[in-house]
Amino acid sequence: MSRSIVPDERVQSVTNNFCKELAREVGGIQITSLIPDCSLNEYGKKLDEGEEFQAGAMWGIEYGWLATRHPKLEILVTGSGRGAGDIGVTSHLVVNKELTTRGGAGSLLSHYSSQNPFRLARHRQESLVTQIHKNELIRGYGKGVFQDSETTSERILDALAAVRNGQYDGVLVDEYRLFGLEQQYDLRKRFSIIGDWGASKDRISLPLFVVVGVRENINRGKSGQWEKIQAAIVAKVKRDDEVTRRMLGEWQANTLVLPTEKFIANCHLAAKKYQMSELGQ
Repeated sequence: MSRSIVPDERVQSVTNNFCKELAREVGGIQITSLIPDCSLNEYGKKLDEGEEFQAGAMWGIEYGWLATRHPKLEILVTGSGRGAGDIGVTSHLVVNKELTTRGGAGSLLSHYSSQNPFRLARHRQESLVTQIHKNELIRGYGKGVFQDSETTSERILDALAAVRNGQYDGVLVDEYRLFGLEQQYDLRKRFSIIGDWGASKDRISLPLFVVVGVRENINRGKSGQWEKIQAAIVAKVKRDDEVTRRMLGEWQANTLVLPTEKFIANCHLAAKKYQMSELGQ
């Protein structure tokens, strides 16, 4: 299994800052978001052992992948965009306004083929969610209809600029990053937003990020520590400090909540539906 897929170093930095503050507040626990040069499976093994650290942050689907090999792993809290019932995230295609026609994604994409492919822009801030939805999009419309860029822009704004000047036809963006872009840049003046990938009829959607650990490892030094950490995380979010706001923003979430049975089940279903091998990892 591959290294945890995090969009960029900024995500790692703000998550680690949050984890350090949280660790100081609850005491006796080490939390990390990523180990440099560590595979996802190695990360899961270290969490399972609980010696080096006892909890870590990752995408919900990564937890689903890890849980098949490390069944003792449990979710402490999960990121949420809309509240406790929020189980997944969708992605949308952002295209130059001049390209759009009536009828949405299907009508627009019908004009493309392997001889005239839709050129997708790529950037280093792509989330794991977007990477999976991109594969689903490419597979759904047939080989050759979409052409992924061979070059990678540093930022999503650079990718959008390349779409705007006609270098590419569009860029796929997950709904939470899209919401932020719309708030800051009035995106719809220059671009059209189409499609809704990940809105699955069978309710298998891509879960947001989670904080996971092994209950017996966390409770090893003191009984009830698991529940204490859950309470501390929820309380920290309610205080709405700058570190927490930045961390949630980078993971495309609005808050942290306790996991529901539906959310946990969705992590496992998503992991089965979207195999890691599909990402070329």
